[in-house]
Amino acid sequence: MISLGEVLRIASRNKWGHAKQAALQELLRSFVVIQLGMGDIVDQYARLGTHLDSIASPMEQNDLWIAATAAATNSLLLTTDSGFDQLHPHHIERIYIDPQTLPRDP
Repeated sequence: MISLGEVLRIASRNKWGHAKQAALQELLRSFVVIQLGMGDIVDQYARLGTHLDSIASPMEQNDLWIAATAAATNSLLLTTDSGFDQLHPHHIERIYIDPQTLPRDP
């Protein structure tokens, strides 16, 4: 849910047009939504948060929930946020996508 909210916020903040927002909504319908209380997510949140505290490396709360969800579900995290680097590859698997390489609106 957090990732969906962040994506929709980015689209709104960047004033995406109707066609682009419709395409985004279509893409989001294909995603599997995982509720935060499922399985091991809360435990992973505590474990990863404790790890980050121990190395004095803070992370935004929403990002920590995203990392915990990826860890608990053994999911590959695709991100343009280099903040997840501190957890890769020992705690989560992630692919970093450089935002500078993404296509731009005309």
